[in-house]
Amino acid sequence: MRMQAYCTHAPGLPPYNASGEILITPKPATSQVLVKITHASLSPGALIMTALFPGFLHKYPSIQELDFAGVVVCLGENAKRPFKNTVEGILELDGFKCGEYVFGSVPVGQHLKGVGSLAQYVAIDTCQIAHVPGSKTPGIEKLSEQEMAEAASLPVSGCTALTLLHAAQLLPGMSVL
Repeated sequence: MRMQAYCTHAPGLPPYNASGEILITPKPATSQVLVKITHASLSPGALIMTALFPGFLHKYPSIQELDFAGVVVCLGENAKRPFKNTVEGILELDGFKCGEYVFGSVPVGQHLKGVGSLAQYVAIDTCQIAHVPGSKTPGIEKLSEQEMAEAASLPVSGCTALTLLHAAQLLPGMSVL
């Protein structure tokens, strides 16, 4: 099976060294899921990485960007993720299922090996994804385009915003522009 992806072919910044490509769809490893990407987030972080890391560290063609939202379409044999059971205080495993809405971010190490989110599919470790907020609500069968777009913007940009809000040490009644 093949997929479309937006790739760079040499060090430097797109668009001068990038183009659309047809690549082989990745197969999930044992602890991974295959996600059909419906939305990807564009941020300067991946471009900065592309520009700063020497070319010999990258695998080319290299699919651009990191953050995404989509639907699980295939599971690796042990595609589970740990979570803390707050009732009993123990670590349990919670698996993903085909058809579930997820969002996540491609880790730097995987990105340097050519994996990115500007593609139709990504094979990614379950510790790098989470269910889209609201998608596990009973009666919800399909999320809106806006909900999926918002979920795709959460991983890096959302964590950056949250970190800055914590660093600002806001007090009740204060405002943020």
